Amino acid sequence: SFDWNGVTYTESGTYTFTTTNAVGCDSTATLNLTINNSSSSSDDVTACDSFDWNGVTYTESGTYTFATTNAEGCDSTATLNLTINNSSSSSDDVTACDSFDWNGVTYTESGTYTFTTTNAVGCDSTANLNLSIIDVQDVTSVEINNITATSASLDWDNVSPTNMYNIRYSYDGGLSWIEIINHVGSFINLNDLDPLTTYNIQIISLAYGCESEIFSTLFTTEVNCIIPDNISLTATPFDVTLSWDVLDGADSYN
Repeated sequence: SFDWNGVTYTESGTYTFTTTNAVGCDSTATLNLTINNSSSSSDDVTACDSFDWNGVTYTESGTYTFATTNAEGCDSTATLNLTINNSSSSSDDVTACDSFDWNGVTYTESGTYTFTTTNAVGCDSTANLNLSIIDVQDVTSVEINNITATSASLDWDNVSPTNMYNIRYSYDGGLSWIEIINHVGSFINLNDLDPLTTYNIQIISLAYGCESEIFSTLFTTEVNCIIPDNISLTATPFDVTLSWDVLDGADSYN
């Protein structure tokens, strides 16, 4: 707008003003007026974490203004309606046995892994996985010694970092089991076994909540030898005779 002789003009045009000059005659003034307009703008912006605008970095939501001069030399005011959404991150410590499935990938080695996606507000979301894989080695062989009619000893290489094992044995082909849980050490004596019986032995190594594959083997206990009562020996120059009380159920004697 332009104020001239008590009138405010807001449009371009040619205007005249008539008055009387100093000597009492008419005086006419002509105004050739060009009106240029101020300008303004408003932008709605959504950004992740921060937004650079006219040389300033904004990290919080809000309404901001920037004043300058437009091409016609008039005021120009820009308004920014800014919404700042934040990126997100997470970190998980995981211990797993043998392997771990995470975001569609199977990991078999310990390490730090990252997965980047978009969160609910459309910004980056970074997940960090600190993974420890425990690989418990299998027992591969067992020495079975000192087999008697009612006992046997088992000995194997220690492959568990915690020296702990689950042991079980069956005398009926696996229909029923006698279990020894969390046994410490790589040696054990089995007692109270049945004579002349085949036992199925299974050993699993343990560590930090993880288990190995099952190692299986078989052994058979000895015959339970019973010494008869009243053994006597009769000798002549030509032969020797042994005699004893008969044992019930005995088919033969050694």
